[in-house]
Amino acid sequence: MSVCLAKGSDLATRQANDISEWISKLINTLTRIQRETQFDATACRERLQHKIRDLNTQAESRKRKILDDAGLDSSRTIKANFRLIFGPSKATEHACQSTKHAHTTNLQKINTIRDLCYNHPHGVIALSLAHCSKVWVESSCEVFNGLITAVKDEVEQAWPEEIVNIMDELEKERPMSSEFDSLRAAVLRHKHQCRGAVNTSLAQLSSAGNQPGGLQAILPPSGTVQPPKNQLPQFREIREIEDIHTNAPASNISKIPEPFRSAIENTRQWK
Repeated sequence: MSVCLAKGSDLATRQANDISEWISKLINTLTRIQRETQFDATACRERLQHKIRDLNTQAESRKRKILDDAGLDSSRTIKANFRLIFGPSKATEHACQSTKHAHTTNLQKINTIRDLCYNHPHGVIALSLAHCSKVWVESSCEVFNGLITAVKDEVEQAWPEEIVNIMDELEKERPMSSEFDSLRAAVLRHKHQCRGAVNTSLAQLSSAGNQPGGLQAILPPSGTVQPPKNQLPQFREIREIEDIHTNAPASNISKIPEPFRSAIENTRQWK
């Protein structure tokens, strides 16, 4: 749009109206673009969150099945992840620029996972068990960050013994990073703690069983009903008072408090 200097009032008025109209159209266009951009950004965030939830739900299902079965259906996924995360990196000297860029991005993700081995070892194991390498390698930064959040939220688990055997096998197969040793140490430490707790409980039960009446003192015999504890002393006390005062003079009986005095007087009447 070009604006020429007006030579008259009518031309100046038309130019002012044109400028106002174009400004109004420009504002409307910018407002529409901003509204569409916000809508697209909201939809993108929702799709991203939905994808992260789906991945975490699938991972939780796989992890729960492994823990319930106390074993792995297949060691392929965890082996591939361990090799990629903790194994030596591949050389990319003669690769194209796009390949080098992808390798750099993957290396950043690998270093992020390695750093989590010290404070979140069980989360790293859960990630290696439940997600194939393609999921986190080819994911966007936003999806990867969502998976890392789940790794940090993972709690200690009693992982199957096969995982330690797999780690020993891989360490013999190729050199592994120092984080791999830290990860295995965390798994073994948790195993020893669980075994120590079980052994302590068994030792306490065994000690109680060897003592005279140890277990019998804890649990009553099967099929027996114990009377209320507050009843026996009362009946015993009545019998003792009855034996002492049944044949005693009436003056002594009158000094006995109720309800024992009435019981003894009734006994004397029936004798």
